[in-house]
Amino acid sequence: MKVNSSLALEIYVSFILSNLNKHLKISYYYVMKKMGFILLSLLLLLSVTAPAQNTDREGTNILYKNEFVIGPVGFHSYGFSTVARSGKNITYDNKRIIEFELVNIRHPKELKQTNEFLPPLIDAPNPKAYYYGKQNSFFAIRTGVGQMRLIYEKAKKNGVQVRYLYLGGFSLGVVKPYYLNILYLDEARNVYFILTEKYDSSIPDNTNKFLDWYTIYGAAGFSEGWKEVRFLPGAYGKLGLNFEWASYDDLVKSVEVGIAFDIYPKKVPIMIIQDNKLWFPSLYINMILGWKWE
Repeated sequence: MKVNSSLALEIYVSFILSNLNKHLKISYYYVMKKMGFILLSLLLLLSVTAPAQNTDREGTNILYKNEFVIGPVGFHSYGFSTVARSGKNITYDNKRIIEFELVNIRHPKELKQTNEFLPPLIDAPNPKAYYYGKQNSFFAIRTGVGQMRLIYEKAKKNGVQVRYLYLGGFSLGVVKPYYLNILYLDEARNVYFILTEKYDSSIPDNTNKFLDWYTIYGAAGFSEGWKEVRFLPGAYGKLGLNFEWASYDDLVKSVEVGIAFDIYPKKVPIMIIQDNKLWFPSLYINMILGWKWE
């Protein structure tokens, strides 16, 4: 059945605008839900209105079979990411992809601060900013497979090619203890010294120096805690739009936006006092660079 794309898009935009007028005060999770729905429905709409084909309209673009791209720095709702992806064209409008991605995931309640009220110390370095109440740093190593499908092909010069993608796979959670520099009083000399410590759940919170504003000197180095990492297996999924505009056929330069989620069998212990979660829905944006070959 042939669909009038202009009429369909007009109906879609009118529907979105009428819904947005009903909501003036919305929560973060409400925004996530709405944005996910908007993106998903737009992808479905475009996939219906776009023609499927094995060559471009004029038959002039070269079909490179292989592709490798990287996204050195991406941004998402909980932090940053780095992605590497290989692709293989099945047809002109269908590409099979394999992805490897490293993602840092922060709790929404993490707040960086510094201790501005410090007692006299002996040979102490300048204090580093720290996250109060943080128990662990958390990273996700994603490995997944999926497909990219053509929506609009790129014109000969200065055009933009639009694809939608979907993929999913294994998400390995990496839980690393978070260390702080804690102040202790040397009563004999009446001076303070510093010890590097992680959170100890056997000490009651009301007497735990890890949670005492006045004894926290600052964050320890990022290298602390790597010998104590724990792994948490899980899964992830991703749905997005890719906009490519490279000037040469064998180069890749694109921006990708979409939604993703990671889910684990139990809550991830990032914070001590705040509620922790077992799944992490997010919005993301990546700058993608790479090349293609036969």
